[in-house]
Amino acid sequence: MIWWALLIGIILLIVPVLWLTGIRKRKAGQTEMALVGAAAGEAEMQTWVAALRASGIRAHVINVGDARWAPEGMSSPYGYEVWVPARDETRARRALGF
Repeated sequence: MIWWALLIGIILLIVPVLWLTGIRKRKAGQTEMALVGAAAGEAEMQTWVAALRASGIRAHVINVGDARWAPEGMSSPYGYEVWVPARDETRARRALGF
């Protein structure tokens, strides 16, 4: 029984360390993305995406503020995360005035 507990403990320690140190590999064709910011609402998100498009940067938006599925008191005050390719992060921040 103690061996099982020891094995589980080792796995629980090693797997996160390997994941955080970058041992996980991107699949071929996957683009590394960088979080530019979190918009408080749809209007702000659309303004950001329009500014990024005007600068020739393609943005990926994730809705993270859907309170219907979050536990009580755990919803995000920001509704949308705006991600861009990592190679365009500096230009994107400049385009948004960050």
